[in-house]
Amino acid sequence: MIITATLFKKRYDGERAFISLSDIPTEFLVPENDIMIHVEQGENDSNGWNEGHTTLVISKQREQTEEEKKVFKEHFAKLKAESKQKRREEYLKLKTEFEDEKI
Repeated sequence: MIITATLFKKRYDGERAFISLSDIPTEFLVPENDIMIHVEQGENDSNGWNEGHTTLVISKQREQTEEEKKVFKEHFAKLKAESKQKRREEYLKLKTEFEDEKI
């Protein structure tokens, strides 16, 4: 499975029209990396003017390692078991509620 790994992230206060290349460490300036700039626009809120922010993210797509696959599978199995247990508890509550009710 291909995953996106974040290599570098920097947040700037306020909206920015440009980001200087000197802000990016040179080891991340390679053709394989993706550079994303996200601008959160400022707005008026209850506390006055919110200037917003700009986020610079450098990421790289790579193959998932065997260890990451194992951790993901364990996490997914745990979530599945928890979900099943919650559904079972809800089923038992509903079953009790409707067994007591005579139609």
